[in-house]
Amino acid sequence: MLKQYWLKEVTRKEKFSWIDLPKRIKGRRKYFLFWWRLANEMYATGNKSEKKNAKRINSRLKDRFGVEIMLGAKIGKGLHIPHLNGIVITDILIAGENLTILQNATIGKRYRYQEGCIRIGNNVTIGAGSHIIGNDLKIGDNVTVGAASIVLNDIPSDTTYFIKVQPYMRSNNAKSHGDMINDAG
Repeated sequence: MLKQYWLKEVTRKEKFSWIDLPKRIKGRRKYFLFWWRLANEMYATGNKSEKKNAKRINSRLKDRFGVEIMLGAKIGKGLHIPHLNGIVITDILIAGENLTILQNATIGKRYRYQEGCIRIGNNVTIGAGSHIIGNDLKIGDNVTVGAASIVLNDIPSDTTYFIKVQPYMRSNNAKSHGDMINDAG
């Protein structure tokens, strides 16, 4: 299974080659994905020593890249992280293939010791600064979560989800609430 992940995310070729792999790990994103996939596989299937080494690898990745994908998260092939910074993902995530996560996104638990999982379908894009928080939360296939969105409930398939915010301004010289300037038109 690990080879399939590396084939799609790191080498991006039709056939897997151990000889070709070291040449393909160049670049921050591919390097991160290579080592995170290895650590996650070691954590999921390894013995006590391998799990300890997996935690060590993941800790180094977190320190180096500012991305924390907890070991135990189940993410399908085709994970794409264009900007490696500020991403936090819980271990209760079960995601399908072709998940794209932009910078400063959070997928997390509502409570520290919560049970359940967050399920994300195939071909999902999570916008910059978005937060998906909950337990037993389901996001369908072909969903786009807009930038700076907060998701607390299920999202059906084939949906674009975003938070509509009405901007407003208030003059620094305003003395009362009635002096507010509404920019929304």
